Amino acid sequence: MGWIGRLSREKGADIFLRAAAIVLAVRPDARFVVVGDGPDLSMLNALMQKLDIEESVSFVGRRGDMPGVYASLDVMVSSSRQEGLPMAILEGMASSLPLVATAVGDVPTLVLDGRTGITVPSEDVELLAAGIVSLLEDSKIRERYGKAARTLIEEQFSAEQMAAGYLRVYADVAPEKLGRANSSKSHLASAKGNETQELNK
Repeated sequence: MGWIGRLSREKGADIFLRAAAIVLAVRPDARFVVVGDGPDLSMLNALMQKLDIEESVSFVGRRGDMPGVYASLDVMVSSSRQEGLPMAILEGMASSLPLVATAVGDVPTLVLDGRTGITVPSEDVELLAAGIVSLLEDSKIRERYGKAARTLIEEQFSAEQMAAGYLRVYADVAPEKLGRANSSKSHLASAKGNETQELNK
């Protein structure tokens, strides 16, 4: 299971660790990795030791080989307390990873509960752990969610789709701006014509 992000309170890495402790009580063979850096690193290391899960959790810091990191995971977890549209989730889904995520910000528009992953309320450690266990114990659901996640990203967030979206916006805005531009040109042409007539008199 992988957690990726800035190690700060709003991202909820501490929630991930507490959920990991619950999961390990059921699945002692599970392994967890935390990718990222930030101001909460010392606190999170202390929490990991307090929970007695250091043998099953690895903090690997920032990585420059993220495609390989995503490929090494079976499940991706996002435990944010608040969020926008996290790039890590987009990248994880593009890598065909099923998600267990807290339903904050725009996350529910990506992690569709029962389709591309599992969503749980923010700060609900037990439900987060239950979601992780349910994916760990069913490889077919992991595969199905992972494929659906990749398809959603390809359909809505590919370069082609984003370019098409921009073109639609421009098409909506352009006629109004073009009309104003043509009106200005006509006004200038009329003014220049009047000036020419005055000079010829």
